[in-house]
Amino acid sequence: GKGSAASAQVVPAADSPQSYRSSSPSKSTTTNRTKNSHVASVLHAIAKADEDNRHEIPFDDVPPELLCPDRLDLRVWSLLVSNKTCATIENYVTERESKFVEDAMAQLAEEQRQADLPRKKAKKASDDKRGVSASMAATTDARWLARQEAYALQRAKVEADARAGALERSHSEVGLKAVRMGGASKLGDIGLSRIAKCAPRLEVLDISGAIDIHDVGLREVALHCVHLRYLDLSGCSSLTGPGLAAIGERCNQLKHVSLRGCSRAVNGWALAALSKGSGEAIEYLDMSHCQLLSDHDLMTVGKDCTSLTYLDVSHCKQIGDQGVVEVSNHCSRLEVLKLARTEFPNKLTDVAILSIAEGCGKTLKELDLNGCELVTDVGVSWLAHQAGATLEKILLRNCDRITNAGCRA
Repeated sequence: GKGSAASAQVVPAADSPQSYRSSSPSKSTTTNRTKNSHVASVLHAIAKADEDNRHEIPFDDVPPELLCPDRLDLRVWSLLVSNKTCATIENYVTERESKFVEDAMAQLAEEQRQADLPRKKAKKASDDKRGVSASMAATTDARWLARQEAYALQRAKVEADARAGALERSHSEVGLKAVRMGGASKLGDIGLSRIAKCAPRLEVLDISGAIDIHDVGLREVALHCVHLRYLDLSGCSSLTGPGLAAIGERCNQLKHVSLRGCSRAVNGWALAALSKGSGEAIEYLDMSHCQLLSDHDLMTVGKDCTSLTYLDVSHCKQIGDQGVVEVSNHCSRLEVLKLARTEFPNKLTDVAILSIAEGCGKTLKELDLNGCELVTDVGVSWLAHQAGATLEKILLRNCDRITNAGCRA
């Protein structure tokens, strides 16, 4: 009959791990249906996980309470940091500095009032002696009126200078000093410009991983934040060079610069502008994973950045002996040097290692040579001889030409 079990077909649920019918399909058809059912189950599980994860973060933006200090560390909240967050930070900074200025002006007004008391008392005593009322003296005494006008002009100038000085002090005392927003992928040029304009005394800026930051935003930082000492641009892949050049021209107090993975920005002319403008102050420089970095660029860095203590050019496949030799000849304070590579391992040889031993042997503490296949016992032995007193760590993974003799040295 129509309702008999023999003629019924079992229709599986959409997310069922197996699908089958009471009829006997071919083996290949059954296998395909099973795979499709598994795929549907996985997609359903991913969608459900995404829906659940949306409820784990009960905020649409960073809580305002975290945006008040003068040193902000929002790395934990980086997924929520956006241009709107920067606008809120700007408002808090402006309010804080405005209150500082108004308090300073109120204090000045009180000091001026106290200073005016003896003069006013002397004037009143003189008027009483002459038998002239205060209202009459104020309208008839020409000399008094002239003095009052001159005093008003002088006082206005003093107040304007005091307000400008208070605003400058507010930047130093209650202004924004440090902003760490590493991983803020939603941060854009507009938000970065807001931060730069409201923080002329900014010393620390970490926007690593901000893939939507371009040279326009970085130029605003260079224009307004000339006191920068720490700058982390790791992973800012949209930068192309002009912004970095502007930083070099304006921010000559930089000590820590990280450009890891900024391949398009770390090129000849931009890097030359950075090293020429800020080179004397830079002590820490990370240019790892910059595929366009060449020996000529590294030579420029070596000549200008003579205060370097940390240099990372690992996985820069175009770097060879020539650039490393130039760095070791000029950067005698180097303590950490990273030259690890996975491509073109034949570009670094014992020539570079001998130069490092001669130029940096008195200060070198860590050397990374992972993947430098042409380095031999000769280079390692000479390095041990020259830098043995200071060297604490040397990495030689995949350096196949190093033997027991080099290890003993």
